[in-house]
Amino acid sequence: MKMPFFLFFAFAVSTCSLAHAEGCDRPRELLGTGTPYSLWGKCLGFSRVTLNSQIPADSIVYFPWKSKPGHLTMSVDRSVLTPQFVEDVFNHPRAEILNAHQLAQRGIALSLTPSRMRVTIYPSVVLRLRTDVLGNPGYRTFLGQPEFKVEDVSGDVYVATDIARVESTFPEVFVQYVFPMTESGRRVLPDGQVQLMGTVPSQDVLPPRQAPSLAPD
Repeated sequence: MKMPFFLFFAFAVSTCSLAHAEGCDRPRELLGTGTPYSLWGKCLGFSRVTLNSQIPADSIVYFPWKSKPGHLTMSVDRSVLTPQFVEDVFNHPRAEILNAHQLAQRGIALSLTPSRMRVTIYPSVVLRLRTDVLGNPGYRTFLGQPEFKVEDVSGDVYVATDIARVESTFPEVFVQYVFPMTESGRRVLPDGQVQLMGTVPSQDVLPPRQAPSLAPD
């Protein structure tokens, strides 16, 4: 049975991008760099993505929302893709896979060449480069644990590559979106916590959804 889209991809709201998590000490080398260290209040340990970085599968890539355009393009060797994934997404696209697969959602563009698959990510996206698909844990996108090579990056993009920590902290994350909130007011709750009120941009700040494409090398 095809599941509703909203069950697959929840929207997360952040008022300060990735805030410091309680009990999560930022390493000294990150102080003053603007590099986040936590995600949704849980320690992950991010590093900045740079040109020619190698990003292993199962990492979490985080691209903060920006008012200026930016993108991250990374690629992986075509030989590490399963024949099933290539067939389902590129050769004979299946709607049920495209609707569910984290690499085929808004804010992410896919292209396949004779030798590489390129993944382009835009601001507001939090993507875990996992091999399975939500609702189908037996599905495989990759053969083994490949690494993605960063081919182009504009803007501040971060990655968490401690796979054991990623798996234990966010086992259910596939792809989510984080938008900043425009604060309109505050309210003090009975327990003393401060609740922020405001609005977030609509999904329309993301690029239109793009069908995976075939391209020359």
